[in-house]
Amino acid sequence: MTQKAHDTIPNGIRNTAHDIPSETDDDAADFPPATKLKKKKPAQNRGALIAVLALLIALGFGAYQYRRAEHLEESVAHSTAMNSQLQQQIVTQTQELQAATTKLQDVARRSLPVSVIFRPSPSGTGLTTFFRNNAPATISIGLVLTNPATERRREVNLTLSPNGLQSIGEPEGWVFAPGHRIQISHAELGSVEYVVPEKP
Repeated sequence: MTQKAHDTIPNGIRNTAHDIPSETDDDAADFPPATKLKKKKPAQNRGALIAVLALLIALGFGAYQYRRAEHLEESVAHSTAMNSQLQQQIVTQTQELQAATTKLQDVARRSLPVSVIFRPSPSGTGLTTFFRNNAPATISIGLVLTNPATERRREVNLTLSPNGLQSIGEPEGWVFAPGHRIQISHAELGSVEYVVPEKP
C-alpha cells in the first residue's frame, strides 16, 4: 500500500516557512512611518493666487500713478515757465506799442496845426478847453469828447479860421474834468488824443 508523501516529513528536514525571520518591533522602530502629506484645498490655493495677483496689480497701479504724477508735475512746471515767458512777451510788446503810439501822437501833433489849452471855467465849475489853429489857412477838425468815469461820449465838428480860436465848456454843455479824453481828427493829417491834466 502506497504511503502519501505529505503524511510524514523525515527528521532533519525543517519547515523553511518557519526559518524566515519575522519583522520585530525593534526593526520596525528603525524605519519611521511615512509622513502623510496633507493636500491643500483648491479654495485655499485660489485665494492665495488671487491675493498675489491683487498685490501685483496694486503695485503696478501705484507705479503708474507715480509716473503719471511725475509727468503732470513736469507738465505744470513747463506750462508755468511758458506762461511766464508769454506774460513777459506781452509786457514787452505792450511797452513797444505804447512807445510807438506816443511817437505817432507826437508826429500827429506836429502835423496837425491845432493846439489845446485848458482853463478854469468862469463859473468855477470844471474846465474850458480852447482849440487854436496855428496855420494860416482854415482847418476843419472833428472832436470826440469822452468821460471815462461815466462813459459819456460826444462828437463835435469845428471849423477854425486862420490863427483862430474856439472853446468848448459849460455853455456848450460839456464841463471838462481831469481824466477826460479829447480826440482831434483831420481827414488828411490824422488824429491825436489829449487827456485833461490834473492841473491845467
